Amino acid sequence: MSSDETLENIRALDKKLEENTEQRNVLVGLMTKGYLEPAVYNKSNNELLQEAERLRRQKESITRFLNNGFQNLSEVSALLQYATKASMLEGFDGELFARFVERVLVYSRAEIGFELKCGITLKERLVR
Repeated sequence: MSSDETLENIRALDKKLEENTEQRNVLVGLMTKGYLEPAVYNKSNNELLQEAERLRRQKESITRFLNNGFQNLSEVSALLQYATKASMLEGFDGELFARFVERVLVYSRAEIGFELKCGITLKERLVR
């Protein structure tokens, strides 16, 4: 999905959220004028609220995806820049480790993974 398509999806979701709000306002108006039974109002209002929540979650998911993509790109760029300019390390560098590694995953006694900040996970077998 291109960024143009993604932005278009966000705009479409915003438009649907606006329409949903307008529909809820119409329902309130009809209810206050006595044109709707309370049970019908509650049912319709609940459906609209559920739909609005679904649309908000979908929009949030797309936005988070975009933000993570930009963050990962930045982290990949930093890692690539370091890897192309750095000399071979003689020992462990804690500061460097913290700069590029998000967390360490333990799969078993014989296998661990390093989840990098750029989104890549490197699996390593432990040798005794």
